[in-house]
Formats: sequence, C-alpha cells, structure tokens
Amino acid sequence: MNETANLLLTDDEMARFQQGLSELENSEPASSSNNNPETPGEYEQAVWLLQQQEPELDLSQTGLWTLSEKPDLLKLINAAQTLLKKIPSLQSLYNLNDEDDFIKSPGAPDQSLIDVVPFTTEEQASEIIRHAQQSVGHFAENPAFKILVLVSSGTTLIALIKHRILDQAGSAASLMQALAALYNTRNHSRLEIKPDFLLPLNRLSAPSAVPWIKRHTGQDAPISTGAFATQNGRSNCSHVELQQENLQLSAEDENSLYAQITAHFGRFICTLGGHKSLVLELQSELNSNDVNRCFEYLLNLDQTIEATADQLLDLHRTEALADNSETHNLPFVSIRWHESNPEIKLGQAPLQTRHSSPGNALNDLTLSLLFCENGKLRLTLETGQGVSDHVSAFLLESFCDVLLNSGTGCRGENLPTLRAHPTQQPAPARNPDETPDRAKTAALILAEFRDALSAPRMTADEDFFDYGGHSLIATRIIGFLLEKHGIELHFNDLFSNPTANSLARKAKLSEGATLPADTANTQASSGTAPLSIAQMSLWKAYAAFGFGEIFNIPFALDFLQPVDENVFRLAFRDILERHAGLRALFIRTETEVHQEIIAIDTLDEYKWFWSSEESQGVTRHDEAGHVFDLSKELPIRLRFLKDTETGRQTLSFLFHHIVLDEWSVNLMMDELAKAYKARTSGQAPVWTTSGQAPLDFTGFARLQKERGLDPSHLAYWVDDLKDAPQKLDLFPEDQSTAKAEGESSPEGGWIEFKLDRQTSDGLYHCARENNASLFNVTYAAIAASLQSLGALKDLVVGTSASGRTDPAYFDTIGYFTTVVAHRIRFETGMTAPGLIEAVKNTVNGSMPYTDVPIDLVEEALGMAPGKDHLFEVFIQIHAQNKLNGVLEAEDRSEINFRQVDPDKHESLLGLQFEVMEEVIRGERSIRVLMSYRADRYNEERVKQIRDKMADMFELFSSGSTASLVEVTR
Repeated sequence: MNETANLLLTDDEMARFQQGLSELENSEPASSSNNNPETPGEYEQAVWLLQQQEPELDLSQTGLWTLSEKPDLLKLINAAQTLLKKIPSLQSLYNLNDEDDFIKSPGAPDQSLIDVVPFTTEEQASEIIRHAQQSVGHFAENPAFKILVLVSSGTTLIALIKHRILDQAGSAASLMQALAALYNTRNHSRLEIKPDFLLPLNRLSAPSAVPWIKRHTGQDAPISTGAFATQNGRSNCSHVELQQENLQLSAEDENSLYAQITAHFGRFICTLGGHKSLVLELQSELNSNDVNRCFEYLLNLDQTIEATADQLLDLHRTEALADNSETHNLPFVSIRWHESNPEIKLGQAPLQTRHSSPGNALNDLTLSLLFCENGKLRLTLETGQGVSDHVSAFLLESFCDVLLNSGTGCRGENLPTLRAHPTQQPAPARNPDETPDRAKTAALILAEFRDALSAPRMTADEDFFDYGGHSLIATRIIGFLLEKHGIELHFNDLFSNPTANSLARKAKLSEGATLPADTANTQASSGTAPLSIAQMSLWKAYAAFGFGEIFNIPFALDFLQPVDENVFRLAFRDILERHAGLRALFIRTETEVHQEIIAIDTLDEYKWFWSSEESQGVTRHDEAGHVFDLSKELPIRLRFLKDTETGRQTLSFLFHHIVLDEWSVNLMMDELAKAYKARTSGQAPVWTTSGQAPLDFTGFARLQKERGLDPSHLAYWVDDLKDAPQKLDLFPEDQSTAKAEGESSPEGGWIEFKLDRQTSDGLYHCARENNASLFNVTYAAIAASLQSLGALKDLVVGTSASGRTDPAYFDTIGYFTTVVAHRIRFETGMTAPGLIEAVKNTVNGSMPYTDVPIDLVEEALGMAPGKDHLFEVFIQIHAQNKLNGVLEAEDRSEINFRQVDPDKHESLLGLQFEVMEEVIRGERSIRVLMSYRADRYNEERVKQIRDKMADMFELFSSGSTASLVEVTR
C-alpha cells in the first residue's frame, strides 16, 4: 500500500499518509468483540453448501463506482475500518471445525479488507477485480468481503466485492452508501444498511425459461464486446437507458410503470421459451424502509398485459405472497424493482455508478428496473453463469423493441424459436419413407423419454442426453418399451440415435415380454423366500469377511431446518409396509440361507428407529460401525442425532447392502418425500391413482430360483475372460519392495478432484460426437491413463450393473446390482475415439448378460473363492442421487437436507474410481473420487495416477484423434 501511495501522492501527502497508517495500525482492530466461533444462520448454511457442491461457481456480487477526484486515501481507509467495526460479520470466516460442524469465526485482526491498487488500463483494472471476486469465494481462509480502491493519474474506481453468503449483511450499494457517510461524517449512529435480496435457493433446479440461450457443449466463438466490467464471473450484464416518453406505455406512477414492463417481459420470455406460463420472481425495494420484499407470481400467456400488471400491483401493495404450490417445477425469471439511487459523494466529489451487478448470477435471467436522476429508465439484464456469453445484449435489445414499438401487443411473439444446439440439423417435416407404424413407434418412444426424464415438453427431434439421460435411465426406457409395447431396441441403438424419431427407425416389433400369470402380481406381506442370485453373491463375500461391517451403507442426512422425528418415523414405516424386502431377516441353516419377511403387524417388535432423545452420547461414526445380526434384527437402522449447542438434527441412515442398491435409493427418497408430506397432515400416503404397489423383491428372488441361471450367459463371460491377466502390474519396479504375501491390508486412502468446467463440457461434447455415454468416455479415459502408466496391452475392469433385466421390477426396492468384469484390449495406434468405441461396445454388448455376478464367473474359471479375483481396478459412475433435497409439509413449509459424506478409510480393491455426475441448477459437472490400497500404492504413485488422469481427461475433452501411444510418450 505504501508503494502505491508513493506513486500517487506528493511528499507532504505521503508523510501524512504514513503517519496516519501508523496510528491506524496501533488502534483497536476492526473485529467483533465476541471472538468465539458461532453457528451460521440457515441462509448462510445453504449458500455455503451450494458453494461446496459447485466450487467453480462464482457467487460474488460487485458494485463499481467512478470518482472524478482523488479521494483522501487515509480517510477512506479509516472509514472502511469503522464500517467493519459496525458490521463485524463482514470479516467472518466460514469453515468446518474438527468435529465437522459448520462454524463462523472472526477473521484475523491483521487481514486487510481494503486494498489500494494502481492501474493504467481498464483491462488491467478489470483483471484486478476478477481476481478479488475469486478470493472472496475462499472464505475458509479469506473474509467474504473486499474493498478495492483502484487509482490512476486521472480516475479513481471503488469496487465493493462480497460473497453472497453475506447477503444479510447488506447489498453492495447499501454498503457503499454507508462507507460514504462514514467518510464524510465519521458518524455511524444512524447508518441504515438494508440486507440484499437473498438467493432463491428453492428455485435453482427449475427448468430454463429460454432453453436455447444455455451454453452449448462445444467451444464458444471468441466474441469480444469491448465493454468494461460487464461480466461478473461468468455471468453477463447489459443495460440500456430509455426515455419514459418514448415507451408505448401509460402509467400513473413509478410502480405502475414497473408493473407494466414486468408484465411485458413475462410475455416476451414465455414467447421465446415456448411456454404457456412461467413464474415471475419479483424482488422489490419500493415503499420498503427496512427490508426488501420478494414474492412469486404465476404468469399465464393467455392473460392480458393490463390484467397481469394490475395483479402484480395488488400483490405489491398488500405485501401478499403468491400461491406457489404449482410453481416449483416451472421455468422462472427474476425481476428487480429498484428505488432511485440517492446521490453518493466522497467529500464534494460525486460517485458515479459504473457497474453494479444485479447480484443474482445464478438465475438464467434477471431484469432490473431503475429510474435514474436524469429521468431515464435504466433496464439491466443479467444472464446467469450457465447462459451463453453472447445472449444478454441480444435479448435486451429485442425486449426494448417490444417496449418502444409494441403498444399493448408483443412483437416478440413473432421471434423465431431457436434450438439449444444450433449445430444439430432439424429433421425434415416429413420423412419420405415415414409410415404410420413408424410415427406411432416414435410417439411411444417419446412418451417414455418424457416420463423417464420428467420432460413433458420434449419433442421427437430432441436429444435424450440433452435432458440428462444416462445408462440407468436408458435401461428403464428400453425395458418398458419391450414390456409395454413390444418395441425391441438395443443400447447401442439409443446411444447412436438419441432422438425419438431417429430411434424409431431402429425399432423392431416383437411379441413383448410378460411375466407368468402366477407371479405378475404377487406381494409378500410375510413368509420365506430364497436369496436372489445377486444377494447370494454378496452373502458369500459377507461371510468371507466374517459377517462384519464391510457391507454397511452409512448414509447420513443433515437437516437445515427442524424435522418432526415422529412424523419421519411414520413416513418411513409406510415405506417398510410398501416394500416387504426391507423388513427381511436372513436365516442361516447348515445347508442354505434364506430370507424371512416380518409381518407388518409384528414390525413394532423390532427396534429400527431411535429418536434424538434416545441417542444422547451416540455419534454418527459409532452408528456407522454397527455390526448387524441379520438373523435377529432388521437390515435398517434410523437414528436421529441432535447437536446439543445448535439443536441441529442429523439422521444416521444405516442400511445393510443386501437389501438396497443405488437404483433403490432414489426410489426410496421419492417415496419418503411423498409419505412425509402426507403424514404431516395425519394421513397415510396415497401412492398412485390405481393404488397398486410395486412388485415385491421376494417375488423376483423366487422367480430367479425357478428359472435358474442361464448357462449361455455364464458362457459369455467365461469365453471372454478365460485367458485374461489376473494381476495388474502398473508399476513393476515397485514389486521388489511390496509386502510379503499374507501381509496385505484393506487400509487405504482416497483423493477427490473436480474437473473444471471446460474439461467437463468437453467430455460431454466428446460423448455426443462419439454417440456414447459419459460413462463410456470417462471409463475410456481412466483406462487410457492406466495403460499409459503401465504400458498395458490388456486390462480387466470391474464395474457394477443394475441387474434389473425384468421391467416389471423397475419400481421395486431391493438389491439387484451385480458386479461384472470387462476386458479392454489396447490396440496399436488406438485413438481416443477408437478406445471410446471399444469401451461402448464392450459395456453395451454385455448388458443382456449382467444377471451373472462375478463370483460365479470366477468359480467357473477355477479361481479360489474369496482369494483370487479377476480385477484390481473398479470403475463406476453415479448419476445425481436424491440424498440432497427437500421434505415438504402439507402447509408447504420446507425442510432442506444434504448428504454428509461418509469417512473413507478402506479399499477392498487396488484402485477404485467413482465418477460423480452432478446436476445443479441444470448445469452438469463431474467429480472423480479415487480410493486405493495403501499397501500397493504410496503417496508418490497416487499422485502419478491422479496427474495422468487429469491429463487424459483434458486430452479426451479436446476431441483429439491422435494416437494415444504418441500422445502419452
């Protein structure tokens, strides 16, 4: 700071500046009088969680002002320190403590929250601001607030940057007004600082209001606007000032004009997005002296502009809340009604607003309305971080055309509806060889697409993968098409033809698949049943590990609002009644093991639920290590834990793997939400209009027992794997120092890294270009990494398959999953696209045979059970699960919950890779978790593997067609 001052101040000014700095450094630090950590509020917790889930997301808000005269820097620094004493939360740090509790603690007294920085060009100033925006997002080390004073020979810029976690501490504009008041008077007894508008966290997963403005998976063209400071992170902001008399609108006052413009904007976006209705999320500062108000309004396209404007004004005047019971799954746009900006001065020099972000860069579209001092109306349109960089100005100019020329009409109704992927050629209106049967087939396929993807507006020419499709959903769709409609398709057909129209051309009509009449509707309320083939495979491994905790699934849910524990118990009891397989005991005899279903009227004789009052002194880690006696207790344990200081509730949600798989988890969470809502009103849940429950898992186990194992399916695996390598020598030079046989241990570690946005987008684009799934691409990239490190010619990879080959049991909760082994052969000169094609054909070609678990294949190959294994590498993908979500009560109040990651300290395999595909606010991202055996891979080797994978993911995302051997030399 002294160096900066030396460049800009005279000798007398410099002497005074240094003396003043010395006095400030010896004065009382600007910190809270309470130096103890405290529990953040619910909003802070929700924003923190969002930032942890999406670390690449920019949640900063920036205000930028221009000052024509050089300010008194010492006076400005003094004012900033006084502001921090007034609002100590601006200095807070947010982090987890040693007990994994989320805490808020005061920042260090010597941390500088105000920086004076010289600049020479606007591009340089913009870069300084962007760097500060990034720093406030690391609020475990840095406070989430920063003041920048950017000085040059003729201009001073003041930037206030804060993370959205501090919204309740004040908006950037409000904090700037307070800073100016302190600069001018040093009197802070009357400072009035409004909180900012809070992020609409309950709406972030809603569909896009205009899908075609979203970023596409290809590379954006490097268009440059030449505007300064219009971008806030990856959001984009454009503004225009209009003369009120030029608007084709008549309004009595400012509020009425805002309402009419809002109504026009709602119709404009409905038209562009092809919607009949959408939600206007209105945030207003008008006529509110203490807090800002927000409400939601459901706009229908068949309403007139006048009617919509009148209803908006009524809601605004009465401060009523719109009925939002039907709005959670609708597209929405945010509107801000700003009160006129008061003049802000530092001394006698006025501050001119250069750029003030609307501050909601998560929403696709935010329109801000403000009357300026010159009498003009300023419209600011900010597009969110998931929207193409080049759309904001186009949309704003198009909307201005509506306001200036439309009257009560809407010329926007004649704008073309563009596609989300303009590179995709639209299908002709009528295929020359189209037949009525093919059109009917396409309609049936589209109906299954819409149902499975929850996309009621999807068209027959839109891509399955654009709507979040993946292999598990593809399994469901292909199965239902065969079972319900007799339409036979293969996995490669769907991956190569991902639209309903193109897929219909590959369809074959068959007799369809039906269950035998005596098992189709069998429900097991009690009785005995054999284990399914997959369960028996798991049981063998369970026995080999001494019936310990190896197959515990220790889910944990952290509730951000209080949850009624008794209501939760009743809701989960409804699920136990609906799915008998969850209330099974597993009984061993001298010759076999079978499952015995507990009758629902005896369920209360078994302890499976503990309230927080019953759980005092018990920790989540203790509960996760519980060793089940499956012959005497149910394979589930639900225990609420409560933090004695904060009252915050956590649920230990412990299952034994033998009754639950990943597919079942999502089914269970959907049903739990429905049951909880019903039980809050004292009612039992109504599951479906027909009232018919899903088929019970024990019926599936009996059916498998009757049919037996298909020998041709076993032969498929044996033929492919009979001469496969059974040992992975990734680093042969390490073998001389390896532990002696018999000293191996499952102890290990794990690392996690998230792919940056460009790499993630590139991998999705790579999947599209190669008619493959994301799993195929990431699987191939990981395999290529290992091949490169070990010069491998052949690699056996284990993975999990859904095991749900019978569509009648798609809605059944149980353990269907099988582990299978794929053999990947690396050919000379193989390219990334070539390896992806090989992986895709291997995985998809094996799908019909995945009812055979790996232990039966190993036994057929003469391998020792529990000792010899076909693979040391395991790769699997997790689509977005539903362990982060919301429970809704009958009164529409919401309880948000998030999954707490379990501790990972063991690895049964040498290397295990879990690819986590996550969808947040419609944006997809990728994380990779790698666990490893510490007795096989030391820290140096783990780093080598990680670095090689990062390089290979980047290579695959680039679309390179060079030989992998040449690339990795």
